[in-house]
Amino acid sequence: MELGDTETTGHTLTLDWSISEKLQLESISHYSELESVYYQDYMDAAFVYSYYTSMDDIKSRQFSQEFQLVGNALDQRLEYVTGLYYFSDSASHAQTLGLLDLQDNFDPGNNIPSPLNLRYHRYVTTDNESRAVYGQGAYTPHVLDDRLTFTFGMRYTEDTRSGVRDLSAEVFEYSSTFPVDVDVEKAVDYESFDPSLSIQYQWTDDLVGYARVSTAYKSGGLAESSADFTISYDPEEITSYELGIKSYWLDRRLRLNTAVFLSDYQDMQLDLSPDPAQIQVVNTYNAGSAEISGFELDMLMQLTQNLQISVDYAFLDWTIEEVLNPANGSDITSQFSLPYAPRHAYNIALNYSIDTLANSLTDFYISYSWQDETYMSASTTADPTIKEFWTRDDFGLVNARLSIGFDEFYNGSLRFALWANNLIDSEYEAHRFTAGIGSAVAWNEPRTYGLDIIFDY
Repeated sequence: MELGDTETTGHTLTLDWSISEKLQLESISHYSELESVYYQDYMDAAFVYSYYTSMDDIKSRQFSQEFQLVGNALDQRLEYVTGLYYFSDSASHAQTLGLLDLQDNFDPGNNIPSPLNLRYHRYVTTDNESRAVYGQGAYTPHVLDDRLTFTFGMRYTEDTRSGVRDLSAEVFEYSSTFPVDVDVEKAVDYESFDPSLSIQYQWTDDLVGYARVSTAYKSGGLAESSADFTISYDPEEITSYELGIKSYWLDRRLRLNTAVFLSDYQDMQLDLSPDPAQIQVVNTYNAGSAEISGFELDMLMQLTQNLQISVDYAFLDWTIEEVLNPANGSDITSQFSLPYAPRHAYNIALNYSIDTLANSLTDFYISYSWQDETYMSASTTADPTIKEFWTRDDFGLVNARLSIGFDEFYNGSLRFALWANNLIDSEYEAHRFTAGIGSAVAWNEPRTYGLDIIFDY
């Protein structure tokens, strides 16, 4: 199997203009390009009858522009930000799939003993645009000793997505290529208004409590691997509630933040393979609703002048409330799970800093992160044995970094950093790819290490 190759470039330009003491204008421009070619061979996967290979060639060009006005008014009782955002993306995806024609789609007369050897060629071009206007204002009224703050926010978004797909099937036994789709076009438009509201109360100088409710949406679009490219899927809607505190203790040597939250998902976008015999076809449907609740803790403590310890913990509890079969409307909720959502996860890190040579600072950082077992696919079936098959075991990772920086180096700063990820070389299933009646596994990255040289000027 050939090695893949990926090349990315990106450029960002940020401009600031202080219009007055109370008003600042910021412009953020970004342009990036991606070219990636990669190969997959699923010959050892459970769902593969003989073979299943793929080659993907992806090209993408993205541009975004954002203008922000940041200011205050009413004797600084009102702090606000408002802005305009624009994003565009032009991309192409050429994919070649090698597999067997298990359905005999291209030899209905059985002139050649089935199954035939196929090579599907799919070429999709897309043009996407997103435009948004947003604003947020935090107001502190003349009550309760100025300890109460209301924050209002809104975002209005318009998304346009369009694509063209060509699809053909090359049959080796016939030495012929059969067109399936020829310049099939589809364009869709979406819009969403998403408000937010939060209330914050400063109990003491070191203790703040807050409550927040917000809405958001995940844009709809087109599924390039669907059976019918003209069928689109709608946006996914989210409403979130959060209650938390932010605090300092022990003369501000300890920072402790905690929060509880609840998120309600409607019109969930789910990828489903409608026919196990056609593993190359995956449709996206708005077929479900779910609820996720949890608790988060973030702690940072200055143990000594040079030593810090941080602890982060997250607890998740999720429920798939309803999933309806797009074909007949039947309830198939028991067949689904929330993937990559471990019930427990935590991270513990130590950071030691010390002044060494003149105008230099040495940092040593080491962390251990762990997460509970989790499902790796939304569609896990209702069979407990098969659900167990789609479960990834819990695992832990150790990362470390040693850096030395020089603050004054040729009118800039210079920093060297030696790092290692997955230091103990843990092995776990990073992803499980589902198609048809089985799956294939992508394993995590092994121990990796490197050296960064960073010069800021």
